[in-house]
Amino acid sequence: MGWDAEIIGSSSAQYNCHGYAWHVSDGGNLVYINTPINYFLGDSATYIQSTNTYDSLRKIVYYYEYAGGHSAISTNTHNYVISKWGCTGPLVRHYIYHWPWIGESAPDSATFYEIAIYGYDNVNVGGTLNLTTLNITNATYNWSGDDYYICGTGNTYQGIIIGLYPTPTTPYTIRSPVKVEITSPYSNTTVKGDRKNYISVSSDTLPFISGTGRLVCSSGTSFNIENLPQGWTIEWDCGAYLTRNSLQGSNPCTFSSTGDGSSWVSAIVHPACGGIKLEKYDVWSGKPLLNVSGPSEGYIYNTYTFYANPGFYSNPVDYEWILNPLLNNHVYNYGYYADIAFYDSYMGYQVVSRAKNACCGSGVWGDWSLTNIDIYEDNNFLISPNPASEFITVTLQRPTNAGEIENSISLYTVRIFDTYGNMMYSSIKSGYSFTLPVSHFMNGNYFVQITDGRVISVLMLVIKH
Repeated sequence: MGWDAEIIGSSSAQYNCHGYAWHVSDGGNLVYINTPINYFLGDSATYIQSTNTYDSLRKIVYYYEYAGGHSAISTNTHNYVISKWGCTGPLVRHYIYHWPWIGESAPDSATFYEIAIYGYDNVNVGGTLNLTTLNITNATYNWSGDDYYICGTGNTYQGIIIGLYPTPTTPYTIRSPVKVEITSPYSNTTVKGDRKNYISVSSDTLPFISGTGRLVCSSGTSFNIENLPQGWTIEWDCGAYLTRNSLQGSNPCTFSSTGDGSSWVSAIVHPACGGIKLEKYDVWSGKPLLNVSGPSEGYIYNTYTFYANPGFYSNPVDYEWILNPLLNNHVYNYGYYADIAFYDSYMGYQVVSRAKNACCGSGVWGDWSLTNIDIYEDNNFLISPNPASEFITVTLQRPTNAGEIENSISLYTVRIFDTYGNMMYSSIKSGYSFTLPVSHFMNGNYFVQITDGRVISVLMLVIKH
């Protein structure tokens, strides 16, 4: 027949299949074992039958009652095992039922065995769970967990498991493995046992970081680990622009500002084994920094809004706005935003803002932040004549060919205001050129506002009779 097998060790007559599976694979010397029955039956048995069939720590026996049977060890690959073939054959990794058996038919079943670990299967976060395994005189023990959900400690047959983080229950339940390594002074082997997917961890109250505020000044802000299990220790850490003032491990712990910017405080909490890295606690350090945003271009006789976007948790309490150069324009400060009315065209206006918060002393502000805007003369429409006395003609002049003019025909709302803001005329017009009567207007300056509902254009009109 064709074997699904791979030779991974050279042939040898110094050990057999039982010797490899039950002794050599655990680090022991090369030996023959006639039958492994004493390992799992009788008063001195060290293994129990396992229902968890596939893991690298399992021993496997096929038909041990027939001609000594055959032994193998399992692997982490489902249905594949490792065994010594024959008294003088090689070490082979193979499909579980592909091996040179004795008898008329191949075996179609196998029995799995594992080191016994006894105890309950649930622990709370911060709680302890006592487990036991084989009690071998003068043996050394090493207990462990996955160091995420649980950790293990202990150097005797009695191990202590500590809950670190709750195991999920949705969309499916996850349990965490417990492992123990036992080094025997008699056989010079280290046998390994586990309870795969065995321990669940539950808790309604996880450790977390809290603070007296999210803003950290040079005077310092205090942070605390809530729900810290008794006996656990703390290892604090922090991000840029912060320094720790309290002793490492203090609870609460004070940090102070060394610069301006976004930062964080974090901690690892340590039980007797392992540790949990807590979620970072985001903060702002020092004076506020802004990111000024707004339009990058516009037209005279229009008002544009600019925003001073502060860093998270910087908590500004006051803002200052400047337009450079100011010329004949007007800046209206509304705190975190400003409206600027432009009356002069200029390429490269600087819209500048800064802010202060509780970290700023008297007369102290955060750094300036700016954005730029280019302001153009309005060239969407042309008024003629200007100055005028009887009529004015308004012409859409941006399109450059007949097709563009045809496509640009729309409805426009046209209003005329005096310099006091009083509306003197209002009408709906269409087309790319239209005429307005102005003979009844007094001499003076006026503003003509034209909009299609999307763009507003404002032009200066002079009336002179």
